[in-house]
Amino acid sequence: MIHFITSFDFSILHYFAQVRTLGGSYFFIDVSELGSIVVIGALAVCTGLLLALLRRIPDIAGLTLSVGGSFLVMEIMKLLIQRPRPSIHFAAFIENGYSFPSGHAMIGVAFYCFLAFLIAHILPRGVTRRVALYTLPALAFLISFGRVYLGVHYASDVVVGMILGGIIAGASIKLTLWLERRFYSEAESVVVTETFSEVRVVVSE
Repeated sequence: MIHFITSFDFSILHYFAQVRTLGGSYFFIDVSELGSIVVIGALAVCTGLLLALLRRIPDIAGLTLSVGGSFLVMEIMKLLIQRPRPSIHFAAFIENGYSFPSGHAMIGVAFYCFLAFLIAHILPRGVTRRVALYTLPALAFLISFGRVYLGVHYASDVVVGMILGGIIAGASIKLTLWLERRFYSEAESVVVTETFSEVRVVVSE
């Protein structure tokens, strides 16, 4: 199995090293930046502040898990496995750090897929909602594919990163919905209790 994966990785690496163009490299370098921890971190902070203003606490918890959870899992796995990156002879540029799993793929899928859910969950049906549902996951795929195209990751790094990112995105969505049910059901319970107490006071008077 390991031999098959290694053979597959090098086949893909050789292929893209041969067909890669200068224009394609520039395009995917720019796209790749959208999956960097700096850009995603900044977008996550801005999204979190907006959610805080809207008092959407369950959504903030899900957002934190999607970004923080994927970053933590990525760092632990990179330190444990310590897989070297592909040779610079195959890469479009020099990239530092370990190769497995792809952080851009994992964090990109976890964040942008959760963001797509968030927009669809908050906004009413319309063009913006539909665009977000299709565009953001597609962006995550482009970021992931770009890492292989640029030769800075093996294909298996990216595939595993995407799978783990999808799992974390799913867990973040489930956490959000679970907290939402608890948060709003408790809030409604408090309102009902207070209303019942007021009615009792009025009746007793």
